Amino acid sequence: MENGIIYLKKRRNSMTKDTIKIKRADHVFSIRFGSAMFLVVLWNKRIYSSAIDQFNTYFENRYPYKLLKPDESEMTLNRVTDSLNCFQPGIIQSKKAMVAADEEIREVLGGINTFETQDQWDQNWSEEKQREGRLLIDRYIFPDNKRIQK
Repeated sequence: MENGIIYLKKRRNSMTKDTIKIKRADHVFSIRFGSAMFLVVLWNKRIYSSAIDQFNTYFENRYPYKLLKPDESEMTLNRVTDSLNCFQPGIIQSKKAMVAADEEIREVLGGINTFETQDQWDQNWSEEKQREGRLLIDRYIFPDNKRIQK
């Protein structure tokens, strides 16, 4: 059991199977700000711009990332990892790996997806019930706190 979820299946592929080498990159960083993840590639000065363009095209086609361009003032951030990837921070998943992980999650949830699970939660646990639950927990954890509603 991992974080309350019975995890029945092991990852089918090894972590090294899907790795890529970024040729002519002096440094590569993955930076996470909250739930946003950025990949920063600092290229070698001697690389041809066509090689950089080729890598960018390959990467955007295979991975769910978008290239930040100086002429674009807005960017929509999309999901780039699955929810089980929190056990392996810094891992950048391909689109194919995300689909496989989503299928594993669907199996654990009895064949429904996370959006359907959220809808079921919302139907079964109204805002009022959630508030009551938080108050019970607060009263239990902080019994001497007079500001907690009784």
